[in-house]
Formats: sequence, C-alpha cells, structure tokens
Amino acid sequence: NRVQRWLTIGLHTLILLGLCVTYSRTVIIFWLGAALALASMRYIRSAANVRTHIRELIIATACTLVIFTGVQWPAVHARMLVRGNDTAVAERLFFARAATSITRNNLLLGVGYGNFVPKLMAQYVYRPSAIFQPVHNIYLLLASETGILGLGLFLAFWGLILRQIIKRKLWPELITLSMLLAIGFFDHLLWTSQQGMLVLWLTVGIIIANKHLFLHTDTSSGRWNMVSSEQHP
Repeated sequence: NRVQRWLTIGLHTLILLGLCVTYSRTVIIFWLGAALALASMRYIRSAANVRTHIRELIIATACTLVIFTGVQWPAVHARMLVRGNDTAVAERLFFARAATSITRNNLLLGVGYGNFVPKLMAQYVYRPSAIFQPVHNIYLLLASETGILGLGLFLAFWGLILRQIIKRKLWPELITLSMLLAIGFFDHLLWTSQQGMLVLWLTVGIIIANKHLFLHTDTSSGRWNMVSSEQHP
C-alpha cells in the first residue's frame, strides 16, 4: 500500500545518506552497481505495480545522490580525484606491500589473528603510531595473520556457499555476496569492525537459512537433510 511504499522510500533514502557520508568510493561504487543489477532483474520479472515502486526507488536514489553531491560538493570533488600523490592510495600501497612481506616470512600460519598492526609497529618504529591500520584488503590481511592455511579455509568456505548459490541459480544472492567479497579487495572493515562483520555474516547467514543452501527435502519423509557433494538441491 501507499504507506508501505513511502516508508520503504524513506528508509532507503536514510540508509543511502548514511552510505554517502562515509565518502568511501569503493563501497559506494560497488553498492550502486549491485543495486542497479538487482533492480534490473526484479524489474524484468515483476508486475506493473512493483515496477512502479522500483522506478520510485530509482528516482529517490538519483535525487538523494544529486542533492548530497550538491550540498557536499567540495568534499565529494576531493574524493572523486585520484592523484599519484593521494595519501589514501599511498597508504594502501604501503600496507599491501607490508602484508605481502609479512605473509612471505610467515607463510603457513601468519603472525596471529589481530597481530598485523602490532607487527608493523615493531618493524617501523620510526613512523608515528597513529598511521598504522590493517591492510585495506581482507584477503591480504588474512594471509598475513593466519597464513595460507587460514586464507585457504576462508576461500573454501565461500567457495562452498557460492557453489550452492550458482547451482540453485539464486542470482540476486550471488550479486549481493559478490559485491561484499569484491569490497573486501579494497577495504578491511568487513573483517575488522563490528559493523562490517555484522553486515558480512548476517547477510550470509540469512541467505543460508532462508534458502536452505545446505539442506534438501527428502521426498519420502518430507524432512530436511544435509546436502552432500553428490546431491543436487
């Protein structure tokens, strides 16, 4: 109904504003790409009234972005420019090289969970302690802290989930998880912050539970059983 539609638009606008004030170029770009892909898929398959609501959400998104950009233009313009001497780019390159070096020296088990920053501080004692933070790549961070063993288990876990999603042709869920995993190449917050971890693990947990990814129905008994590697959902 009309109340629900306007409530959805209002909440969507509020969440989008919260995303914009992070000024995170990577997160905003990936979110926009995933949102457009999901909206397009839903628009093609939906009835006329749902298509109208999708158009309303797209218009609300465009208006929110235009108004925010106009009001915060100096800050937005500064974030749009990527220069060779950009501090953010230089820091990312520095931490990526450091993570690669730490991984090579501690290949199997890493330096221990949560020890990336202390390890860097011990190596670069001449640098101000305020500049140190985790590498902006959760895969490099995992490799340096838990070694190739931990990174391998992490990738195997996601491989199992994505395999089930692709088998069942759950394309919206595939787009959503692919967006989160892609963001992991450019930021560490999905692994190091409470809010980021909640977003990541609640999303994958809801998808597993809602779509019964690792369960199938036994037609003879009507019960849910675990999916084996030989069974198709």
